[in-house]
Amino acid sequence: MERRRWKPWLIGAGALLLFFAYAWFPLTTGGIWNAPDETAAAFFVGQIPLFGGAYGVEAPYAELGGLVHPRSMLVAGGDLLPGMWLGLPWLLTLFGLFANGSVVALELLIAAAAVAAVFAWKGIVAKLFDHQGVGWTAAFILAVHPGWWYFTARGLHPNVLFTVLLIFGVYAWFVVSPKSVPRHTVLWRDLMLFFGGLSFGFALFVRTNEAVWVVPLLFAVAWYRRKRPFKEHLLAVLGVLVPIGIMLLTNLSVYGHVLRTGYTTASDPVPVEVSEQVEPVGFAHPFLRQLFPFGIHEMNVVRNVKDFHVVFFALWTAFGVFGLFLLGLQWAHMRPERKRMFARLLVGAGLVSLYLFLVYGSWNISDNPDPNAVTIGTSYIRYWLPVSVVMTAFAAFAVIHGAARRSTDTMRQVVIGIWLVAFGFTGYVQTLYGKDEGLLFVKENLDIFRSQQERVLDLTGPKDLVIVDRSDKILFPHRSVRYALRSETTYANLPAMMDATELQDARLYYLGVTLPEQDLAHLRETRLDPVDLEIQEVAEIDLLTLYQITRSDD
Repeated sequence: MERRRWKPWLIGAGALLLFFAYAWFPLTTGGIWNAPDETAAAFFVGQIPLFGGAYGVEAPYAELGGLVHPRSMLVAGGDLLPGMWLGLPWLLTLFGLFANGSVVALELLIAAAAVAAVFAWKGIVAKLFDHQGVGWTAAFILAVHPGWWYFTARGLHPNVLFTVLLIFGVYAWFVVSPKSVPRHTVLWRDLMLFFGGLSFGFALFVRTNEAVWVVPLLFAVAWYRRKRPFKEHLLAVLGVLVPIGIMLLTNLSVYGHVLRTGYTTASDPVPVEVSEQVEPVGFAHPFLRQLFPFGIHEMNVVRNVKDFHVVFFALWTAFGVFGLFLLGLQWAHMRPERKRMFARLLVGAGLVSLYLFLVYGSWNISDNPDPNAVTIGTSYIRYWLPVSVVMTAFAAFAVIHGAARRSTDTMRQVVIGIWLVAFGFTGYVQTLYGKDEGLLFVKENLDIFRSQQERVLDLTGPKDLVIVDRSDKILFPHRSVRYALRSETTYANLPAMMDATELQDARLYYLGVTLPEQDLAHLRETRLDPVDLEIQEVAEIDLLTLYQITRSDD
């Protein structure tokens, strides 16, 4: 009886501790972000029409066409548009109505949703393996997984929210709604069927490109449960269709067409068009190009999966593989219905994992200035979060059943405790202290960025245009930005940018890594002198320098 009294308090304390483990980062760094995607998501909070309203975010320097905007945004029809799927900014805008538009409060809401998803994952795994200990172990192993922990703390990327919504959908359909759970009323079960569909629909709204594998899985679930009452199917389908309808309506409001997105909308032309050689990517066949937009490059896949998944999360990989091995050993002793359930699960999870590895592993992603760096902030890790989540179930099975043959209960508990401490310590170290991009390293960078931002804002005016290398994420929306200097399009449009700033009684700047004198001389000789422009140093700001670009006769 005593255990029953204090166990809820222990769970509540664990949830609160987990929330602050995720939330301390946005709480201490709010207002400035480390990636263009995060900056864009924060900027569009409150800008996205919720239910088909008018959209109108006028682009700065619209007379320059699609030239002036930060990364993860574009200019079309004179408007500044999100260069992303609209689900994340739409949901942030919706919940921002209750948070007075505070982006930090919304980041905390994402952290809270991730905590809830951890507990939902416990319920899913516990029912799957018919073992509460495996469920709680899977929840812990997921909670401290470096990829999950890291990108929850940086929640303005859509990947954790997408995965959270998938977990909620599975929990509602797999754990709560089945008739085999007698304590739930028919009304509650029906609500959960609708809520599960709603979660899957919003997941597709947040990352629409993942429909390639999510939709077939939903159809597979519908086929498997085809004998259930028609009302249940109707509620589930309605739940999925509501967010899809909102998505189409929002696309129409923002991009002018229900099927147009930030990835398919054509940017406004720039004053001087420059034809740059672009290597063909992916397949020529339209269907294959939709399935594999970056083609299939086997060696890239092998290298990236090894570096950013298998080896990077070696402890999770080892226990996940061991768990699959132990499951195989128990296969002959399973009841036929459990064999069928696990067979479906393994086939589905295997096909989805293979697809995600192929589609994203074929891509050459360079988030870090060092293209060879293997760091926790690299996008492969967040793209493969669904795979990482599923792995925790088998890792938990290995932890519990791997200790099952110990001689005493005490010894089993000691062994399980040691393994869980290893998971927790490894997750903590990789998430906070990971080389180059651990959260503490990023926080230190953001403190530097904030100082740089304040200095640049002091030296420039609100109408000024700043050409940047990577600082668009910290200057926008306080200043208009053009990314990047080292671009033929930028060079060709320097005179147009100079004309546009002069018309607004503003100035043109370049902010980037301090240029050696020989590089400055080359820039003047090859790019600026032929168009009667000059560059002058304004101020050194840490490792950066702010330069002003002026007329040569000034």
